[in-house]
Amino acid sequence: MSTGNVQRLVREGNFPKPRALSVRRVGWLVSEIEEWAMSRPVAEMLPPINVGRRRES
Repeated sequence: MSTGNVQRLVREGNFPKPRALSVRRVGWLVSEIEEWAMSRPVAEMLPPINVGRRRES
């Protein structure tokens, strides 16, 4: 998931809000991310065939 997608989901209230770590850094609690992930629906479709394949050199 890209940074832009995470920021959009946070703004929409569809992803846990980040926690302030310092003046210029934020982070998330692993437990909140895991809870969010477990709440997601199970996909009916399979991932694309090329997922996880290494490119041939």
